[in-house]
Amino acid sequence: MNRFSLHCAVNLILLQGKKVLLLQRKQTGFSDGLFGVAGGHVEGKEPAKSALIREVQEEINIQLAPKQLDLVVSVHRKLEHSEYIDLFFTSDSWSGDLRNNEPHKHNCYAWYPINDLPRETMPLVQDAIQSYLKGINYFEMGWDF
Repeated sequence: MNRFSLHCAVNLILLQGKKVLLLQRKQTGFSDGLFGVAGGHVEGKEPAKSALIREVQEEINIQLAPKQLDLVVSVHRKLEHSEYIDLFFTSDSWSGDLRNNEPHKHNCYAWYPINDLPRETMPLVQDAIQSYLKGINYFEMGWDF
């Protein structure tokens, strides 16, 4: 019997008008060169919103309050040896100045039109943003039916 590990990741669709903030990944070993959103993994004994607030502060230097986050899309995806529950939250308000706090993990960040994402956007992020725009709040990836 194969044992899978289950992980929970939190992701921020940070909005400014009709634009979304994307970060270009580098040297992480996962989707390097592609654009993603700020976020990361939930650690043990940590609520999802708290994890996202922590990750966003670490990555792009902004502060968020739980009430500024709206859960908009959940994804259950299966990889070769693990499963992920990805939670995508939106926010259009924050405090602090945007800054790339992890230049060793991100080449850059920039605002992109939410309806015209770069071709190099991670498929998971692209699908989640499209689902959000269509009002679809859940989808699955990587499962054989």
